[in-house]
Order: sequence, then structure tokens, then C-alpha cells
Amino acid sequence: MVQREARLAFGLLLLAIVVRFVGLGLESFWFDEIWAVKQSRLPLIEVLRDLRESDVHPPLWPLLLHVWIGWFGEAEWAVRLPSALFGVLAVPGLVLMLRRWSPRGADSWPWRAGLLLALWPYAVEYSQEARAYALLLALSTWSLWAVLRFVDKPDSHGRLALWAGLASLLLYTHVFGGLLALAQGLFVLVHYPGLRA
Repeated sequence: MVQREARLAFGLLLLAIVVRFVGLGLESFWFDEIWAVKQSRLPLIEVLRDLRESDVHPPLWPLLLHVWIGWFGEAEWAVRLPSALFGVLAVPGLVLMLRRWSPRGADSWPWRAGLLLALWPYAVEYSQEARAYALLLALSTWSLWAVLRFVDKPDSHGRLALWAGLASLLLYTHVFGGLLALAQGLFVLVHYPGLRA
């Protein structure tokens, strides 16, 4: 059973990598990507000023892209690579999260969902854009997994810290990430009123 799951995980990750990495730099940047690169190539203090004065998005993606561009340059494939990596990371996050919810005897459906996410055209497309959407997807799947792990053992401070950290990153990634983090927080407070004290 363990070998079978290891082969499934390897195959699913390999598939997610191939569909996201093939053609990563073939297309030129489009408007939003040009804006992201233009903003992220500024000196750090100017990136922070620009985020405060003229950007409506949370700061995590532009700051991450600022560091990434400093290390790897501004080629299309290089700038899109973080999105591709986050798109790949979303797949095992989804599988693990759904395995927490999987009823007994339904062990295959998390793998099927992982296969769908690995091949889902929108997930692949957003994994090939230099925008925050693949990061949002990865953090969403992993924070849901973390909150479910915490619910299984609510007295674990480590599990609480992991979920809180991922939920915080969601807040700094996208406005909709903040909504998901809020929903997760409300879920935890409703199910564990002792945490309010």
C-alpha cells in the first residue's frame, strides 16, 4: 500500500511538473506580468512605497518576486518559475487535505482530485503566469490541510502555529486569501470555543 501511494505521489508530481514547466517561457509577458516585473525590479524601499501608495494587492507576492528577480533575472521562464513551483505544490496539498476528509473505503478520490488539479487548465494557466494566483492556490490547499490537522488534535500548539502561519501568509497573498483565512479562523472558534479564552 505504501509503495503504491509513493508511486502515485511521484507520478502525480511528475505530471504536474511537466504540464506546468513545458512552454513556461514561450509567450511574452502580458500587461499584469509586465507591471509585476516593473514593480519588483525597483529597490526594496521603493517596492514597499509603491505597494503602500498605488497597489491594491497584499505585499507577499511582489516582495517574493523582488527577491526572485534579484537572484534569477527577468527572463519570462525565470519570472514565471515561482508560480509553476507553487502550482506543483498545490497538488500534494490538495491530496493530503482531501485524505483528511476521505471517508473509509474512499481512498482513491483524493488521488483523482489531485489528478484533476494537476491537469486542470485554469490551474496550469495560472501556474504559468507571474502573478500570485498559484501561490494563493498552494497556500489555500496547505492551510486547509493544516486546519484539519489542528482540528484532529486541538491541544497541539505546533499544529496551531502551522495553521496560523499559513493563514497569515494567505492574508498577505491575496484579498480572497484573507477571506479563506477568516473562514478557517471562524471554523476553529466555532468548533473549539475554549480557544477564545
